[in-house]
Amino acid sequence: MRRSFPEMRRRLPQTLTWIAPGMHHVWSIENVGLFNRMVLGWVDDRTAPEPD
Repeated sequence: MRRSFPEMRRRLPQTLTWIAPGMHHVWSIENVGLFNRMVLGWVDDRTAPEPD
């Protein structure tokens, strides 16, 4: 998936991507705090938090 980001951004310039360092597909339960901050940051002001 990560390797597809440049192509996605090329074809869909409005696309925003983030990498959750060290996380896997189920990262919402691997690091609940980071996941919640990511969701709230996106909903509140379209930003991504710094990782822990």
